[in-house]
Amino acid sequence: MQQLIIKLIEEEPPNKPNSDEQIAQLMKLRFGVAIARRTVVKYRNLAGIDSSHTRQRA
Repeated sequence: MQQLIIKLIEEEPPNKPNSDEQIAQLMKLRFGVAIARRTVVKYRNLAGIDSSHTRQRA
């Protein structure tokens, strides 16, 4: 599941990254995996990926 989240983050436009809620929705739409926003946060943090606000500034 963490790899799917990383894949979605890598595919997002750098000037408008997806929020954790949007990533959770994309997981359900694209992969059929229903997860909560807080689960996205957990796996994103474990992968060492910053929040959408920080990714936008970088």
